[in-house]
Amino acid sequence: MKTQLVLPKHLQINSPKVKKAGYENSGEKIMDLVKQRLGWDTYADKDILDVGCGSRFTLTLINRQIPIKSYTGIEINKQIIDFFKQEVEAEDPRFHYAHWNVHNDMYNPGGIPMTEFIELPVAGDFDLIWLFSVFTHLNPDDSLALLKLMRKKIRSQGKLFFTSHTNRAIKTFEDKIEDKPLLRAFYNPDYLRSLIDDAGWKLDSFHDKQGDSFVKSHFICSPVL
Repeated sequence: MKTQLVLPKHLQINSPKVKKAGYENSGEKIMDLVKQRLGWDTYADKDILDVGCGSRFTLTLINRQIPIKSYTGIEINKQIIDFFKQEVEAEDPRFHYAHWNVHNDMYNPGGIPMTEFIELPVAGDFDLIWLFSVFTHLNPDDSLALLKLMRKKIRSQGKLFFTSHTNRAIKTFEDKIEDKPLLRAFYNPDYLRSLIDDAGWKLDSFHDKQGDSFVKSHFICSPVL
């Protein structure tokens, strides 16, 4: 198993807040919060899918030696995926990575529209699917499409955990910065719940962002059986 990983500087693309706190410090705090919300003691028996994985959780799992059954990351940044395939997946059977050339106005304007995909680019199903700072950059059509794609990959007792910018003062959705599409996408939480329902999920709980947390407002869902 891989026990130590150093991320090259050109792939250190998280926010200044995350860099200042340390990738593994913030990653472990987030992973502890998820366990707490789900009532889990460990990830040692869990298969996790991370959509929009970036680098933080791979670094955290390896460098903090957090037990996990398997971790699969999907990412539109091919450089990150290529690095992890070579440096992690090739050495540690618990880790798997897939590049996804999906369109996003902010991160990948030349990609294939989300609504054209019928499957996520990974095999199998999962106990937990999580997304951090993904719905914060999605429009409603893509949010609904992604929720439907993820519904196909969850086990019957599995959970979905994702973050979003939320604001009850807006009616449905608002892209806050006009000249920077989807830099700050906000949802009325009740409207986002309607998308969750339409995609075959049920909302277990919603939690507003609290203080200076690394985790924005977040939704925990289960599949409708």
